Amino acid sequence: MSVEFEPVRLGRRSRRIEPVTLGALAVVVALGFAVFKPWSGSAAAPAGPVDGSPAPAAEGAVAEPQPTPDVVLPRVIQARSASPMSWDAIEGVLRGHDAWGVRAIVTVRQVDSPINSRYRLLERWYPLAAEGDAAQPIVVDSIDRGVLALGVTFPPAHTPLDVRIWRKTDAGLEWVDTEPLDPVPSGGAFLYRRPGANPAAPRTWASGQYRIDVLVDGSIRRFGIAIPDRFSDVPSPPERPSLRDMGPLVAPTRALLTELPVGLFATVNGVAVPLGGSEGEPLDETAAWLDVDPGTGREPRSFLARAYLPRATGLGVALPARSVVMGGSVTRLAPDPLPVEPQRVDAGADGRTPSALALFRAPGGSEWEPGVYRLSLQWGDVEGLHDRSWHVELRPGPVHQTPRLLAAARGWARYAGSTGVILGTTEPLTGGPRSATIRLVRLRPDTTTYPVAADIGCGGTVIDGNPGILGFAYPGDEYATTASARILLPYLSRRDQVMLTAAFGVRGLIIVAPARRPILAPGTYRFKVGDGERSRDYALCLGMQTFDD
Repeated sequence: MSVEFEPVRLGRRSRRIEPVTLGALAVVVALGFAVFKPWSGSAAAPAGPVDGSPAPAAEGAVAEPQPTPDVVLPRVIQARSASPMSWDAIEGVLRGHDAWGVRAIVTVRQVDSPINSRYRLLERWYPLAAEGDAAQPIVVDSIDRGVLALGVTFPPAHTPLDVRIWRKTDAGLEWVDTEPLDPVPSGGAFLYRRPGANPAAPRTWASGQYRIDVLVDGSIRRFGIAIPDRFSDVPSPPERPSLRDMGPLVAPTRALLTELPVGLFATVNGVAVPLGGSEGEPLDETAAWLDVDPGTGREPRSFLARAYLPRATGLGVALPARSVVMGGSVTRLAPDPLPVEPQRVDAGADGRTPSALALFRAPGGSEWEPGVYRLSLQWGDVEGLHDRSWHVELRPGPVHQTPRLLAAARGWARYAGSTGVILGTTEPLTGGPRSATIRLVRLRPDTTTYPVAADIGCGGTVIDGNPGILGFAYPGDEYATTASARILLPYLSRRDQVMLTAAFGVRGLIIVAPARRPILAPGTYRFKVGDGERSRDYALCLGMQTFDD
């Protein structure tokens, strides 16, 4: 049995609206419609991209009332705070330059333009001679425009691994902290901006003189550029600021050095900081920048420590107990040699007190400036006499992720001299995606025939997925400097694909990447590594099956 009740409204009974009140409300509503006019074309915004101008209406057509879309307000806010330095914004103004040159992205701020296009980006490109000359800089024609990004272009067959940019000051070259616009080698990996706290107000490159160092083909290429000021003059090198102006620096001898692990260390604000890095043979500037451990077949050693230590006053090496340092020196490899030799300041510096460590003070009692340094020691112990070196890269800012091609060279050099294709990535960012396992896939050298249909496989080496970078390891003592690729399936191409090729001075290994896209498209490829009679051809299948399947 169920009982239903009719709902009854509780509370005071509603009052009858007086006719005078109804008349007043009608007047207010009429005035509101006359003022706001929701059917007017100026109040409603289109649902598409905001460009500051209303969409044209057909002649003689009557505009119907349109509700304001909910997405308009967020788009306006996003346009107001969007950064002109995003890769999506800059990619559209770039032109292809498969030659050595300097690329600059300049901007014109247009106050009277629509809100989402107040920054108009322009590209400036300046070709370089076959051999660059840092003493004759290229003048970037900014024409009173801010330079937002600087970079280099290059022939695909001579792809760099990394780039460093230095600014000239009254005390020498100063390392400029930069970051690439995009990590992809075929994208913005070689176009650099100044890091800033506010993406909506990017930092422009200051006027002055710069030197660009490019790690390419197993050597370093240098060239100079100059950015004029708003009066079209290139200013003289500015005064380099010193950290001593921000407070007194702590002498390296004030640090506690009794419980240091064996190896390289620095002293910062009276604290000894271990830096890591393996000892080894003395390296020159190019070898220290590469930092490869080739042909070992195991996890590579790093001979170059990297750190951001803006107030470091001491650099040193701690040795095992019962070691006696007999001599040592510090050499700056980059940007240029030190003007004076650093002074050793540990207890054994006098040559009379045995010491198991060596500590060097920065020249002039200041801080160690950003650059690349080599510390060499000679010491004796129960096993005899030793002469080894340590290397450190003092960065101008927080340590960023290693460029992809340089990381590949360091991670893959272990397989130099083998036979196969190398896959996998290294050095994931903290909190970012995990790195893929580096592995060597044995190659099947091609003979004479290729399949003609994609559904029957390729008879070649199968690669899972679509990699963005490939490494080819080859035996012998020859040095391959070229690599080409041709798509065989799903369609036959009679022309080689444009590939970025990095031959970086390690025999038995070459790195390739697509030049026009981030990854290699699915299909069957014919890769040719090397030139002449000793070249090798291979069939490589990306996302396909082999005949053995």
